[in-house]
Amino acid sequence: MLPGTAAIKELLYISDRATGDVYVFNYQTGASVGKLTGFNYPLGQCVDGRGDVWIANSVNGDGSGTSIVEYAHGGTNPMRTLRTDGYPVGCSIDPVTKALAVVNGHLTSSYGDVEVWTNLNLQPVRYANNNCGYLYSPGYDDRGNLYVEGSSISGGAICEIRARRAGTELTKVSFDKTIHQAAGIMWDGKYLTLADTNPYAGTNYAVTAIYQAKRTASGGLTAVGTTILKDTCFYGMGDTTVTQPFVVSTKNTPQNRRQGLTVVGGNLACASRFDFWAYPAGGTPASSLQNAPAMPQGQSVSIAK
Repeated sequence: MLPGTAAIKELLYISDRATGDVYVFNYQTGASVGKLTGFNYPLGQCVDGRGDVWIANSVNGDGSGTSIVEYAHGGTNPMRTLRTDGYPVGCSIDPVTKALAVVNGHLTSSYGDVEVWTNLNLQPVRYANNNCGYLYSPGYDDRGNLYVEGSSISGGAICEIRARRAGTELTKVSFDKTIHQAAGIMWDGKYLTLADTNPYAGTNYAVTAIYQAKRTASGGLTAVGTTILKDTCFYGMGDTTVTQPFVVSTKNTPQNRRQGLTVVGGNLACASRFDFWAYPAGGTPASSLQNAPAMPQGQSVSIAK
């Protein structure tokens, strides 16, 4: 990491599945400031209120298993490594309790689960429900309810761990949109967002959709808006495959109460493509990162405390 990186107000972290490294950039200028190594298949990321970045490591570099790894804003050495019981794809921080939730997309021989650390020094509480299928990156809403997208042979599912409720379990909830290809959930400062990399299933229209949703009186979710992410790199066709798109605001996600104006993410439909879109407008990118990693499959923006 370059000297002075920790003093940069906003840092962009990008997980590159091709090299197994996490590349770090000055978010405002796009300049490369370094990289974090020692990963193998790094995927989703999340940021806590201090700006510490958590990175899902699907296979540890030494082959010893899977983990979620914490780095300070601009830091070069891991602050903490927590072992997981499956293959982690992403994480989220509870804005109320500060708990860390990690989703394992799948276990060794079954569907995935959710591990929640209310105390990082103790063992996590594990939640699983085969009706949710193979799980993807989770997201807490502003009240501490945790949501996760799932997929199985029978179709997509949205599942929830209700906040501070006795006997809480991972349960399916209704959503008035169909998630055909799960791509991650996060809080955008105003709404919960649910991403789908195949919203027009059965057609040749290959784009990424981000649905803004709010909770209904019955406890389900209803869409109140849709952002469509397009691109110009795949023969001008507009194709995008953006996993775990990250909405950027003026505060780190757990503290954010104002809808972000930018969404960032790697477009896997094109080689070495990482884009910045206006949010919630979407459309084609406002700009693209120069010298982007080859296979960006997770990203976050850390804002210095």
